[in-house]
Amino acid sequence: MPRGRRWLQHVNRPQTEAELKAIRHSLSRGTPYGSADWQQATARQLGLESTLHPRGRPRKSEKK
Repeated sequence: MPRGRRWLQHVNRPQTEAELKAIRHSLSRGTPYGSADWQQATARQLGLESTLHPRGRPRKSEKK
């Protein structure tokens, strides 16, 4: 894929706190980094669906 005209400026731009948090989460969990739709599709394609779910056992439902 060809790089855009302002590619260098784009990749050298500092990340926002939200972007840094998302990148750190992605690295620690091994999840794909990108938009939610892209993450879902890529995780499915690569067999990484479990990395998108919270860690640990699901909580028990409250008894009614």
